[in-house]
Amino acid sequence: MDDKSATATANLFQSISCDKKLVFHHIPKCGGSSLRETLRMALVCGGYDPNSVYIAGSGRTNLMSENELLSVKAQVDNSVAILSHIDAGLIKQISPGKIITCIRHPITRAISAFNHFTLMKESECEDLVTLFKQNKGKFNSLFGCLYSRRGAYGLGACNYEYVLIYERLQEDVHKMLAKLGLPNIPLPHIDPSPLASRNHKSRFCFDQSNPDHQEIWKYLETKLEPDIQIYNQYLKAAESA
Repeated sequence: MDDKSATATANLFQSISCDKKLVFHHIPKCGGSSLRETLRMALVCGGYDPNSVYIAGSGRTNLMSENELLSVKAQVDNSVAILSHIDAGLIKQISPGKIITCIRHPITRAISAFNHFTLMKESECEDLVTLFKQNKGKFNSLFGCLYSRRGAYGLGACNYEYVLIYERLQEDVHKMLAKLGLPNIPLPHIDPSPLASRNHKSRFCFDQSNPDHQEIWKYLETKLEPDIQIYNQYLKAAESA
């Protein structure tokens, strides 16, 4: 991460305006569904044509491949804002003016990913502690995409104007909207997880007083160390701004 990226949060959107295409790079499991909707409502309430705001979902594709981007290129080119999951390698192709994103503590993000993606697919999935203790290979395979650089916070790939922090999202959103000159829209809570995974018997929540949970935390801390370092740098910048 270069110096410009490291100070992006501390700059608090001093140079952001909506006169150029605004891109929200939605990193999975970082509160992006709520943030996308906040930005959409703020842009529309701020006078922008709803049809000029490209928001993935409701029939609109995410931009995770060349083919997906090509299929909606005309819509993307004519939009003032792109609010979507986007492959970082494709962002330059959509001619962004300002790019923002949101990150979350990597370990709680990893657990959120387990509760969402794994439990959606595996109705009889073992609970996380059992997996960790009895099937470390499967445990690692479930989190493998987060261990890899493709799944990690490769924030150096984009020239972000601002990186919001999930753990202080309401405060950061308020500052962001003010700097954009947009109405202050309350942050809605949108849970993209289907009811089945939210109520799944194997859904995991950390209990720091539980020794097994502490052991899992320490293990993930080692595996996700690069992302944790990035997260801590941005959190420190946000807290000092």
